[in-house]
Amino acid sequence: MIFELVKEDVALFFEGATGKVRRVWSPRSNRQFWLFDEDPRTLYIMDAGGNGIHREPLFVNAFTVVTASPNEKHYGQFVKEIGLSSRVFLPDWTLEDLLAVLPFVDERGENQVDTDPIVEERFNIIGGIPRYVFGSKADFDDSFAALRVGLADISTFDFRRLMAKEKRWQEVPNFVFTLRSRPPNYDDASTSAVMASQYVKEQLPLQLNENNFHQLVSLSTSYESLSSSLFSTTRGHCWQLACLYRLIHGGSVQLRSISQNLPARVIPARAMGSLKYKGKRKDEVVIGDARDGVLYWSEQMNFPGIEGFTFDHGDVVVMFQCTVSASRELDLGRVTNVLQAISQNGRRISLVQLWYLVPPNVFTTFTVSNQTLLPPSIPLGGQDMAFDVVVGTFGDLEPR
Repeated sequence: MIFELVKEDVALFFEGATGKVRRVWSPRSNRQFWLFDEDPRTLYIMDAGGNGIHREPLFVNAFTVVTASPNEKHYGQFVKEIGLSSRVFLPDWTLEDLLAVLPFVDERGENQVDTDPIVEERFNIIGGIPRYVFGSKADFDDSFAALRVGLADISTFDFRRLMAKEKRWQEVPNFVFTLRSRPPNYDDASTSAVMASQYVKEQLPLQLNENNFHQLVSLSTSYESLSSSLFSTTRGHCWQLACLYRLIHGGSVQLRSISQNLPARVIPARAMGSLKYKGKRKDEVVIGDARDGVLYWSEQMNFPGIEGFTFDHGDVVVMFQCTVSASRELDLGRVTNVLQAISQNGRRISLVQLWYLVPPNVFTTFTVSNQTLLPPSIPLGGQDMAFDVVVGTFGDLEPR
């Protein structure tokens, strides 16, 4: 005898001797209709999940098989009361599996999933989930939207925890990862979280970096009232890493000049170059070249000078100083040292801008403490170059 609970208060009974199937309904509080539930020779199959409904299996003496996602909210109380003698993870479907069953899918024509290339295209995006691979366009589009949400939400820290194999499977982001078990046991020990599809493999590294950027920004703006030097240093380091990421990868930046209003703009992606400080006072600046399309960044990440510079529109030098403070004092000596290193590479310079990159929470109020002493130009090699101080933050930092 096999009985299967297919939905609340509905069960199917299959009797092997006769081959008959009976559909029975009764309130769950009435145990009279649960035929053979005390017979250990009976196989009781319970689907404990689906459609957001959490239903626990009955506590019966029959041999019980619980089918559910790895999220223990579907069967946690049952495990607490009864326990599980074994837990088996079904492996995800491979492309070969999906192609093999395609001729037997009833709605393949209606859903326009009737050729191998279409199945492969969907598999490469969503992975081995048959109900979405073979589903309607609306179902597939919904699953793809859920995948993109999952990619946007996952953090670098989540990913590291998964890779550490803590195996808290309920925390594995749906659609982004799949659980892959291996023979012969298909158990916990042989199961690992793997990227669900080729699309995920291509997008996840980009999303991890972008999400980590937002996390670094969040860390740099949190707990402003804490003044311990250790925490302040950590905040500054987080913000510096966030600035470096955005300046290399490009993106929206919001600017305001100390002397004039500036519109928001998009900064381009740049290659990475080296900026070195040498000497006892670290006032000697060394760069190997001075090319367009390169962000020259200090190798001393904890050095409170000019962190980096780049060229804008050919003859404009833009220098960067990252800070989480509400104000800073301008050190023109640092600016001049960098300019001298640039001039040794024969670059023509018409304008110098110093960008103080600050978190969004201090963007509108940030000040240069010696603002009244800011010069309109800087002399270099017998020439006066226009000079402007700019406050910047990243314009795509919407609340998440």
